[in-house]
Amino acid sequence: MASAGLEVKEAGRALKVQTEAPHLVSMGSGRLSTAITLHPLPE
Repeated sequence: MASAGLEVKEAGRALKVQTEAPHLVSMGSGRLSTAITLHPLPE
Protein backbone atom coordinates (compact mmCIF):
# COMPACT_ATOMS: atom_id res chain seq x y z
CA MET A 1 0.00 0.00 0.00
CA ALA A 2 1.40 3.45 -0.89
CA SER A 3 -0.25 6.85 -0.76
CA ALA A 4 0.97 10.47 -0.66
CA GLY A 5 4.52 9.70 0.43
CA LEU A 6 3.48 6.97 2.89
CA GLU A 7 4.42 3.33 2.34
CA VAL A 8 3.18 0.44 4.51
CA LYS A 9 4.67 -3.06 4.15
CA GLU A 10 3.90 -6.32 5.92
CA ALA A 11 6.95 -7.88 7.60
CA GLY A 12 5.88 -11.15 9.17
CA ARG A 13 3.71 -10.29 12.18
CA ALA A 14 4.62 -6.59 11.98
CA LEU A 15 3.99 -3.62 9.70
CA LYS A 16 6.76 -1.33 8.45
CA VAL A 17 5.87 2.29 7.72
CA GLN A 18 8.08 4.61 5.66
CA THR A 19 7.41 8.26 4.82
CA GLU A 20 9.19 10.74 2.57
CA ALA A 21 8.93 13.57 5.13
CA PRO A 22 10.39 13.57 8.67
CA HIS A 23 7.93 12.72 11.44
CA LEU A 24 7.55 11.94 15.14
CA VAL A 25 5.96 8.70 16.31
CA SER A 26 3.52 8.64 19.24
CA MET A 27 2.71 5.24 20.72
CA GLY A 28 -0.45 4.48 22.73
CA SER A 29 -0.17 5.02 26.47
CA GLY A 30 -1.84 1.78 27.59
CA ARG A 31 0.13 -1.40 28.28
CA LEU A 32 -1.98 -3.34 25.78
CA SER A 33 -2.53 -0.46 23.35
CA THR A 34 -1.67 -0.89 19.68
CA ALA A 35 -2.30 2.76 18.73
CA ILE A 36 0.48 4.52 16.81
CA THR A 37 0.21 8.09 15.49
CA LEU A 38 2.60 9.72 13.00
CA HIS A 39 3.05 13.48 13.47
CA PRO A 40 4.62 15.13 10.38
CA LEU A 41 7.29 17.76 11.04
CA PRO A 42 7.29 20.98 9.02
CA GLU A 43 10.29 21.25 6.72
